[in-house]
Amino acid sequence: MADVPSKPLSPALLDNPQAPDVFADDVTGWFLSGGNVRITFECHRVSHTASPGPLNRVVIGRLVMPIDAAEAMA
Repeated sequence: MADVPSKPLSPALLDNPQAPDVFADDVTGWFLSGGNVRITFECHRVSHTASPGPLNRVVIGRLVMPIDAAEAMA
């Protein structure tokens, strides 16, 4: 009887209490490339150089994930 390959164990999760929290108001866009999904996040920010301050949409981060991981997250 042939040995059945076992599923590899997941690495241990190390919690980082200093990891930053990120809040995004919206997703600016996403695209698929090279087996990954690339998502750009934005946040609304006010410039206080004038009154009332103009509201701007600012890119705050980009996330790149393998497609299968993104599907599992969704």
